Amino acid sequence: MTVWGALGIGVSLGIGAGITPGPLLGLVIAETLRNGWRGGVSVALAPLLGDLFVIACCLLLLAQLPPVFFALLSFWGGLYVLFLGWETLQTIPATAVPTAESTRNILQSLRKGLTVNLLNPHPYLFWLTVVVRW
Repeated sequence: MTVWGALGIGVSLGIGAGITPGPLLGLVIAETLRNGWRGGVSVALAPLLGDLFVIACCLLLLAQLPPVFFALLSFWGGLYVLFLGWETLQTIPATAVPTAESTRNILQSLRKGLTVNLLNPHPYLFWLTVVVRW
């Protein structure tokens, strides 16, 4: 396979994963509405950081774990998504004036995105498929 072929496959998989409805896309939309475009971008960049951890786990540990691990991961991830939904319903509309607190909010958005990405079983299943195939 050529470099261009691998790049094309990677881009198509990335775009497909990025527009698939799910908890991370919902969080991107919620944080964009809550904290502006910077909040949404920080959540959207979370998989770039979180997947490094997921890939390392897949290579070193997850291939040896029993399937019940993914059921537990799905359960805790579902609880976290429910918490985020409750938090979104409790949100007071933000003002359009940037403040010193906006930087803190963007870091909180990134933290939420990383948490959703790490508690979501889909990145683990995807990267385990890549590791096993490799």
